[in-house]
Amino acid sequence: MSHGRIFSLVFLAALIGAAQEFRATLQGNVVDPSQAGIPGATVILRNVDTGIERTAPTDETGHYIFQYVVPGRYNLTVQAPGFKTTVRSGIVLSLNDNIRLDLELPLGETSETISVVAEVAVVQPQTSSLGSVVNRQIIETLPLKGHSSLFMFNLVTGVVNNRYWEDARPSDTGTNVLFTANGSPVATGDVAVDGAANMVNVGRGLNLSAWVPSTESVAEFKLQMGTLPAEYGRSGGAFTNIVIKSGTNELHGSLYEYFRNSALDANQFFPRGRGQKLTPYGINVFGFSFGGPVYLPKLYDGRNRTFFFLNYEGAREGNGQSTTTNVPTPKMRRGDFSEVAARIYDPFSVRLVDGAPVRQPYPNNIIPESLQDPVARNMMKYWPEPNNPNVNPATPWVQNFVQGSKWPHTRDGGVLKIDHQLTAKHQTYLRFNKGDAFFNFNYDFDGIATPGRNVVNRPNSGLTLSDTYLVSPRTVLDTRVAYTFGKEQQRPYSYGFDLASLGYSPSFIQMVQAAAFPTVRITGIQGLAGSGYREQPGYTYSLQSSLSTQRDRHLWKTGGEIRLVRGNFFNNSNPSGTFSFGVAQ
Repeated sequence: MSHGRIFSLVFLAALIGAAQEFRATLQGNVVDPSQAGIPGATVILRNVDTGIERTAPTDETGHYIFQYVVPGRYNLTVQAPGFKTTVRSGIVLSLNDNIRLDLELPLGETSETISVVAEVAVVQPQTSSLGSVVNRQIIETLPLKGHSSLFMFNLVTGVVNNRYWEDARPSDTGTNVLFTANGSPVATGDVAVDGAANMVNVGRGLNLSAWVPSTESVAEFKLQMGTLPAEYGRSGGAFTNIVIKSGTNELHGSLYEYFRNSALDANQFFPRGRGQKLTPYGINVFGFSFGGPVYLPKLYDGRNRTFFFLNYEGAREGNGQSTTTNVPTPKMRRGDFSEVAARIYDPFSVRLVDGAPVRQPYPNNIIPESLQDPVARNMMKYWPEPNNPNVNPATPWVQNFVQGSKWPHTRDGGVLKIDHQLTAKHQTYLRFNKGDAFFNFNYDFDGIATPGRNVVNRPNSGLTLSDTYLVSPRTVLDTRVAYTFGKEQQRPYSYGFDLASLGYSPSFIQMVQAAAFPTVRITGIQGLAGSGYREQPGYTYSLQSSLSTQRDRHLWKTGGEIRLVRGNFFNNSNPSGTFSFGVAQ
């Protein structure tokens, strides 16, 4: 095999792993009135909001290119001897754009300036993928009840979510990527923030987006699908990139609150008929954002160079729920089951009849106190007393308890992003995010032993450092390192319960991995506890680097990504055991 072929194979192998990119590319030709290319022209790209400038010369064919351009508003200035200076304004580059913009310079003195104000036609023949960009204006006007930026999946043609997303919140990470794009397998897409890996694996092969930025912190959102470029090789059909806002030369901030309660809500038909009050409901989302240049009086002026953006968002939510269930009657609590038609049998009275074991029923379905297990008597205290008098006398244990409860949900999170222009050829950014969420599942009644009342904790954090260096006007080296952490933890509401208080033996207690109230199941009666313990932490470490260079009319790009994904899974469905009781003899 020739050396040329060997080099080609090595180059293509590296290209497969090139790092995914969220920044834009702007390129085109600078020509004279006869449409001949103008070599050696100076092209200056200036960010309107930050004042940062980049300069690139045209090659011998009149071609120029700017790579790794942060999305934003730009002006383009072109100067060449013998031609008038041309300024093109109104250029808006969005996430992952690859825009071609050709400019014609009229003959004249360089001191003469021609200004053109016009929008750039978004024609991107350089890319094979399809994508939809959701810009800041759309984000601000969308009525997103849950304030999750991933809700914007629903705006992209060809995307179908496998769950109801109207109430999706940033803390709903457990199922935030359960979507399919153009028929791709569910939950196989990839999500990046500012180009950095944001997916974690929390065990059992479950991938999720560890951090879901608040809508207030998002500048742009883009989902790509179709024939994706090689750098998106880990995606199973769709790649989502979210860009966090950056500071500008001017101070900008916002203070917001979205509030709703049940003051103007109507009660439901059936709870009202039972005399129940309106179940409580409340949602309060609040936060702030602030960004601008880093400025320390008499020490440092970061205008045109160093910028920051900070966002915090919190939420306090409580969804109401009306519950009607079955609890033991006062007689049942004493061991008197005379209200029940089914017979109660003495387990200690077994005898053989025609070779089959038979038990004797308790007289009048009453279990003597001397035969009642002390642990069972202690458990009985954790059921609430019946409070609904409107029951059928024939079945007084059916629907004899009603309650309105609240499903509390608390979350807090924030992000800090710092952009810095080291030199005209060297720029970097640092981003740190951290958040946490707590909520309880719906439950049937108050108390430590209420069934199904899991306490859920979803912490997340991330750190990203990116560095972009212009080796030459046509060669760019981009490197990015990131750490992402996400965790799904569910534990029983009774976690840490003292099992000795129920009368359990020390030998049994020593075998329990995560002490909680035991699961109790009784036919026809609402059980106790029944919540499991689960820990699912996920960590992702990623290193991405790419080198791109322009040669003649060709853009050569190579690079790679190392992504270490660590996921753990621990599950104990009923940590303190399950005790079931039925009507079988």
